[in-house]
Amino acid sequence: NPSGGTMTGRTGNGYARITYEYRPIIDSIVSYIEPIYGAVKFLALKSNTLSDTVIAVSPQLLFSAGNQLGDHTLHFQAGTNNSGTILVGTIESIEGEDRFVPIKAVTPSISDSTEDVSLLLKTYSGNGNRLAFATVNSHSFIDNLWMELSDQTPCAFPPMELQAKNVTAQSAVISWARGYNETDYNIEYGVGDFVQGQGNSTIVNNVTDTFFVLNGLTAGTTYTFYVQSNCGDALRTEYSKISFSTECQYTIPFVEDFDSFTADKITKCWVKVGDERTPIVRNIMANTAPNALTLTPRAGEEWMVRFPDLGSSDVTNMIISMDLYAQTGVEVIIGYLDNGNFISLDTITQTENNSWEAHSVGVSGQTGKYFVLKVIPLADELIYIDNISVSKCVRPTDVTVNSFNSDRINISWTAGDSETDWNVKIGEAGFNPELAGTLLTASGNDKDSLDITNLQSNTIYNIYVQANCGTAVSTWSTVAVCTTKKTVAQVPYSCDFENRDEREAWSFANSNNIRENNWYIDRSMYTNNGGDYGMYVSNDGGVSNAYYTEEKATVVHAYRELYIPESNSYQLTFDWKSAGAENDYLNVYLLPADQLPVNGQMPNNSYKINATPFYNNQNLTYHYTYGDTVLGQPILGGVFNFNYTGGVQTWTVPQNLPGVTLEVWGAQGGYRSSSTYGGKGGYSKGYIPLKAGDVLYVYVGGSG
Repeated sequence: NPSGGTMTGRTGNGYARITYEYRPIIDSIVSYIEPIYGAVKFLALKSNTLSDTVIAVSPQLLFSAGNQLGDHTLHFQAGTNNSGTILVGTIESIEGEDRFVPIKAVTPSISDSTEDVSLLLKTYSGNGNRLAFATVNSHSFIDNLWMELSDQTPCAFPPMELQAKNVTAQSAVISWARGYNETDYNIEYGVGDFVQGQGNSTIVNNVTDTFFVLNGLTAGTTYTFYVQSNCGDALRTEYSKISFSTECQYTIPFVEDFDSFTADKITKCWVKVGDERTPIVRNIMANTAPNALTLTPRAGEEWMVRFPDLGSSDVTNMIISMDLYAQTGVEVIIGYLDNGNFISLDTITQTENNSWEAHSVGVSGQTGKYFVLKVIPLADELIYIDNISVSKCVRPTDVTVNSFNSDRINISWTAGDSETDWNVKIGEAGFNPELAGTLLTASGNDKDSLDITNLQSNTIYNIYVQANCGTAVSTWSTVAVCTTKKTVAQVPYSCDFENRDEREAWSFANSNNIRENNWYIDRSMYTNNGGDYGMYVSNDGGVSNAYYTEEKATVVHAYRELYIPESNSYQLTFDWKSAGAENDYLNVYLLPADQLPVNGQMPNNSYKINATPFYNNQNLTYHYTYGDTVLGQPILGGVFNFNYTGGVQTWTVPQNLPGVTLEVWGAQGGYRSSSTYGGKGGYSKGYIPLKAGDVLYVYVGGSG
């Protein structure tokens, strides 16, 4: 029976009516409870403009034992978008009107993310008896709100409401709320998540203010700040802490691939203008993995990304380059901010549709002003930007590895502009060309073919090229990667796989799936003929010498690079054994060094030396010898195998060969079910007399 309403009994089903009065608070609206994720609800305040203040007000609160609103500690979970701020206050009647009175302000550290908040309301001494939350130009939400009487015992709780304010590249201000009966504070701060009291931090005791100014900080660095309350007589609280990052400061030239940042975390380097607490470095799409800038503007929405602080660098006649992924026709405007106003300098337009495209423009900014990228799409867009570079000289592109061996790499590149001199940096994978690497200089036609020598074998190298424009240099190119070959063995050569260096000198053209047939050198049982190690095929990552013999054909290669002088005859000897199906076989090839074998592919038949016996059902070890071979071409004897190709294959009889022995195996019958295969083909063997120059036409049938 609400005040002012009436209730009249009825026969049958009951009936109820509630009469209430709605009165707006100044020019705001009372927000509503909005459902999200089904039954989960929260208090939502939606303000879309700077002139739209949205306020949500609680029911009247009843306080016991003469307590007031300011005697309480308020706890809740809060979130905003657009880096918005939530004002926490109450409602007071002022000159006959209900007015919002702010008490505290809360700005979550990451947009669109929920954070736990605890606020001391002791700074409020009025008689307001309602809680109120206000926001401007932001969608804010509040959940799981509760209040308790503040414990006023001295040092009952550590400092609360820590905030990092006015953060620059070299300084920051840390503030906190004063509790009850505190005399002063002890603080400690240092780089990263340091361990307190270990000597790698700065300690300051007996600070009387509730803020502390940090100077002499390093740009682009994360710090942790601890603060503890003192209440006299050695009474102290536990420490509270907050972490923050200083603004980045870049020097020209630079190139940023965003891969050193943590995806989905805010940075103080590249930020969304007007919403610096929204992460824009993501690992969704990148031209050089894993990260890139990710812009998500709505149709007609102005989206701007601010560059890092360039300090006092001369920014006249700059070259700004970037890789852009967007729809055809998307424009990215390049400019700078002057007292909050965007000044346009130039525009790039995407011509490729939803693919990566490189762009460069020449612009002049103003010293001390931030460069900015701005987009205003006609439709909802996903725009990705990677490898942004700023310099006074256009960087080279298309760095390409043309050839390589065990101690040499040959590269070429495309000049950035009309420069004729370059710097080349090479080093083992992962080095920073600004800090490390071996420096080489190049000029003229070196860009078409440059040999880099005296390298280590079987080593992964990164290579960068930088344009030297006389008065300035460019940023370094994108990286080219090359793994040098393993050492080349000299003939005569022998190997029993017991020497580790020699084991590592062998290479494999294997599948990426360890559950498929692949070559290994290891110590699996029954895989050696004396000693510990042998080379074998395995379908379980080398654990055993088991391999698949049915269902599908697999072609894998084990190989070793040898230096074989021309015009000599050689003999190849090796021990081997097999116990697979009748159609399993081992081929031996002598390939040119520039025709490395490829997984799943048979090499050219002209390089085949021989094929060993097909099957050994007794699983014995065989000693195989084949000789009189010069550079892979048989002389007066040899074996040629012909696999199924789907077409005719030919073989021309060499000189002084009176005839050949021909062996043929018919193909297996067709597949009928998951457990039934056709029968195996027939076999025939015979001798055919021939003369030099005769051509044999060979047709090999396929299974089924």
